[in-house]
Amino acid sequence: MGEFLRSVWDRISAQFQPDILGETVAIILGNIIVALVVFLAFYGLWRLMNRALTVVVRRSSVDETSASFLRTALKFAILAVGLVQALSAAGINTGAVLTSLGIAGLTIGFAARDALSNIISGLLIFWDRPFVIGDLV
Repeated sequence: MGEFLRSVWDRISAQFQPDILGETVAIILGNIIVALVVFLAFYGLWRLMNRALTVVVRRSSVDETSASFLRTALKFAILAVGLVQALSAAGINTGAVLTSLGIAGLTIGFAARDALSNIISGLLIFWDRPFVIGDLV
């Protein structure tokens, strides 16, 4: 048993040698910095697109609820792509993660089909505006 523990200890100490550990920490820190720079670039893109969308919304006659929905959708779309790109730049295999999320989304979509149908119907009613608030009074 002592020989087994000695073997385990030798393998653990080989992994935590200062020169190997220093290289590993440098690589990990480099990947984190690259990922942060990529994500910050996408965050800057979102801020730029948000300002452009604000100008477009002011010039058009879009109500505040629709403008808020567009801003939120734009924010999540750009930041989600930025997060995936940042993880990919950090050396993380995002293909498996995205595949798993896609399968989970498909499963949840089939399970919540009726609820999603009601949400989509509500959005279509909101979008078409078949009645005006003044008609209700």
